[in-house]
Amino acid sequence: MKFTPTGGRVAVTLGLAGGEEDAPDTAMIAVSDTGIGIPADEIDQLFSRFFRASTATQFAVPGVGLGLTITQAIAVAHHGRIRVASTVGEGTTFTFELPLFEPAPLELTPVESPPLEAAPVEKPREETQPSRRPEEAELANQVSAGRPAG
Repeated sequence: MKFTPTGGRVAVTLGLAGGEEDAPDTAMIAVSDTGIGIPADEIDQLFSRFFRASTATQFAVPGVGLGLTITQAIAVAHHGRIRVASTVGEGTTFTFELPLFEPAPLELTPVESPPLEAAPVEKPREETQPSRRPEEAELANQVSAGRPAG
């Protein structure tokens, strides 16, 4: 849209292609505009990182040249591709093609794991108190027995 001047037109077309008539094997998404177009000698560079067509810089269209690189990476990651057709001053069409796959049935295979063994239980340690003077020991005994100290 940013490459289409005011009053221009942007169209999105969806379709299926390839394969047999009743079983197409490719989904297609085409985006066409009546924008500024791209020179033919720059089409091969369009998907290079940071490349900007001369028409984009000439008309001061903002951008850094990553959009088509990212879009192509998404298409390739999904086993698809992008095609481009353009004429300077008339517009551009990008066609995004993705294969239609028959999803494979989901097979779940149980995994056997070794039997769980109980971890050894440690005996609680008997708490030992440091040796006290007799009067400290008596005071501690009174407190622990709930008798007032004193």
